[in-house]
Amino acid sequence: MLQSAAIVDHDFLIAIVVGCLEFALRFFSGVRRTRLKKKMLRTMLQSSKYQWRHIHTLSRRIGESEETTEQLLIDIGARPDEAGRRIWTLDPPK
Repeated sequence: MLQSAAIVDHDFLIAIVVGCLEFALRFFSGVRRTRLKKKMLRTMLQSSKYQWRHIHTLSRRIGESEETTEQLLIDIGARPDEAGRRIWTLDPPK
């Protein structure tokens, strides 16, 4: 009887460890993707060709919704156009 209880506890422990590892892999994969998306946004906004970029273009390029893209833009220090045209820049206001 004790032997079967030990096996159950062992299996339970393995399941917990595997679950924790899967969670860690998903979490760090998401962190890495977010960093890459922020880097991509920064690169697009630092382009010498375009000082301003439309939110639709930015969100399509990184494969996120416009709302998520706006949050990422805020995170990297970008700002929207004051006229409400839904365009963004990294340049400080003049």
